[in-house]
Amino acid sequence: MTHALRIAPSVAGARQQAPSPPPPGAQIFDDPHVRTLSGNQFFLHGVGVFDYATIPGVIKTQVYMCPFAHCTAESLASGDCNTFIQAVAVQLLDVQPVQHTLIFRRASLLIDGDERKGEVNVTLGPEMAITASGTGRATELPDRVDHVTLTDCHVLATAGQLIPKGGRNSTQLAGKVARPIGGVWQACTRNEWTLSTPDMIVDVGVIGPFEAGYLRENVGDRTFNLDVKAVKDPDALQGIINGDKNGLFVLDPSLNPDPVDAGMDELGNVLVPEGPHGNVQEVVAANVAPEERIFTAAAMARMDAACGAQQSLRAIMMTEIGRASCRERV
Repeated sequence: MTHALRIAPSVAGARQQAPSPPPPGAQIFDDPHVRTLSGNQFFLHGVGVFDYATIPGVIKTQVYMCPFAHCTAESLASGDCNTFIQAVAVQLLDVQPVQHTLIFRRASLLIDGDERKGEVNVTLGPEMAITASGTGRATELPDRVDHVTLTDCHVLATAGQLIPKGGRNSTQLAGKVARPIGGVWQACTRNEWTLSTPDMIVDVGVIGPFEAGYLRENVGDRTFNLDVKAVKDPDALQGIINGDKNGLFVLDPSLNPDPVDAGMDELGNVLVPEGPHGNVQEVVAANVAPEERIFTAAAMARMDAACGAQQSLRAIMMTEIGRASCRERV
């Protein structure tokens, strides 16, 4: 089913309405969607390694995206199948005497090549630590979960808004509920990690394991949700999480027709001319160059064998309304 998507303020500034205030943090979640530091939202599609959140000389964060198990070559080429974050890599560069590398895949946490998922707090340097912040632990062996049951779990509260909680037919007022031990992804998983540094904080939710046959399990049976907050210098931040501001996202003429008068929707928003995926603006971003990857060559060989050739990122800009339409389209 194809739907025209109403979009948030475009990279080119097509929408006339003033932008909403930026969120307290920026997230990437689900299949996946991203909310950037500026508050814009994108549906993402790509294969391979992408820069997620990097401050040059300080911290480098990359994600590995892989198509779900039933994606066909045709739908992958057209950008019409879900791709998921199935591995996360982080390098702490501003640490002496030894820089540290963290790899998240499946339920594993490797720090400098050693398995550390059984620990609850690992000091990595001055004011730097990785902490088990979920309601459970990475060593637990949870039952598999149907991906449909986690459709709404990614919603992060903004005080005063009604948000899904515990089911699609129940709501509670955000900002008024006492939160037990657990991080921002506790509605999705018991397995969470918080990486704290002086320059930013990254919350990692380890989601799954999903039902057999849903993901390409040669890579893993889990996906990852990420949240970035307390960014010391947003202007220095490279990667997807700030891609609409730092130049990573660029317009692709093949996905964006020449500007014409496409009219307005019922809310008075200027519509983008219709392209391959409806009245939406699409941007692209390159894969991380091989020499810049954090993942080892052996890990890349295994993941590429399961997921296919690297494919540049496509990002469709959208509003909350557009997000639901995009799910139906996919």
